[in-house]
Amino acid sequence: MQTLKTLLISVLSLTTLILFFSCEHNPPFDPSESTINDGNVSNGIYDSGANFDLFASHTFSYWNTENGYFGGRFNLASGHEIWVEDLALTPPEGTPVGEDIVISAECSRSAGENELVYTFGPSGSQFSPPLKIQLDRAKYDIDNANLFLIDEEGNYIEQDEDDINYDDEYLNISIHHFSRYAVSID
Repeated sequence: MQTLKTLLISVLSLTTLILFFSCEHNPPFDPSESTINDGNVSNGIYDSGANFDLFASHTFSYWNTENGYFGGRFNLASGHEIWVEDLALTPPEGTPVGEDIVISAECSRSAGENELVYTFGPSGSQFSPPLKIQLDRAKYDIDNANLFLIDEEGNYIEQDEDDINYDDEYLNISIHHFSRYAVSID
């Protein structure tokens, strides 16, 4: 009987190893990279007349000794970074204490539109200090921008102008809670 148990454990262990090494180890998308549909990048500049969709996610781990979440950074695309400071994330109500949180971000642009539309998850997440979106101004051809919250009925509500900051190289956007946002760019 002991030999049969040992043999069964060995077979199961070997099967697990074979499955582990034969499976794809990459997640559906690498947070350090992005998925850009339709090949709309030419010489590193996004074609303002073209559609594109960017997707990424990042897992934020609970920091037991600080009773909050570690921060982190992830990219939607080159020149398009999102970051959260340590202890800034408050997860949605009802999230069990200590549970890791996977933040997802989608950014899309419709052909001919001068706006980037962001959808974040999980809904109900809040940030203090705010989550930051950083866009390379040259890559996205940005001279001026405005931030809007898109409500459940699709209405655009302009946000505080202090939530958008410029420097020579980047446009920095502050997001205090997850919802749907639009950044109009000129």
